[in-house]
Amino acid sequence: MSKDIYRQEQAVSMMRVQGIISIVFGALGAFISLVVLAILFFIPTHGYPQDQALGFMFIFVGILLFVILPHAYMIVSGLALTRNPNPQLARTLTIVNLVIGIIWNYVLLIFAIISLTQMLPYREAYERSRKK
Repeated sequence: MSKDIYRQEQAVSMMRVQGIISIVFGALGAFISLVVLAILFFIPTHGYPQDQALGFMFIFVGILLFVILPHAYMIVSGLALTRNPNPQLARTLTIVNLVIGIIWNYVLLIFAIISLTQMLPYREAYERSRKK
């Protein structure tokens, strides 16, 4: 019995660690991309030909869509994962973190894989805590 409780507590703490890792790397990536966006925003484009200024705009929009939004999601999902969400939400957030981890962050990928393997003990711990 105590071995099951230990596995459940380990799964809960792994979910919190994944949430903290997601918050840290999400904030770091968002900060760096915002700095790059600020630099691009303040480059004067009036001296460039129109096609080059249009290229700056496409880079600006691309960074906004493909860098800032995933990192903002990482921050939001990290906040949710640190608060012990229900198992279905935790699984969904972990799977999306897995996909984002493949693209952006291998550390997040590793913790998402570990959290997915511990989803059953997490569900048991969640149900046990709700019965109390």
